[in-house]
Amino acid sequence: MILKLVPLRIPGGWYVVLNDFSEASPEEFVTDDYEHRWEFKEDILQLRNE
Repeated sequence: MILKLVPLRIPGGWYVVLNDFSEASPEEFVTDDYEHRWEFKEDILQLRNE
């Protein structure tokens, strides 16, 4: 299973630099053997406005 990215509505003038903001089911993440545990990280979304 691959985690799907969360659909975002970004206002004009903003640019997505990094998007790892994915959907996850907290109900399934109850033990350390959850298959997607390594996909959780600190930096998930970076935007830039010019």
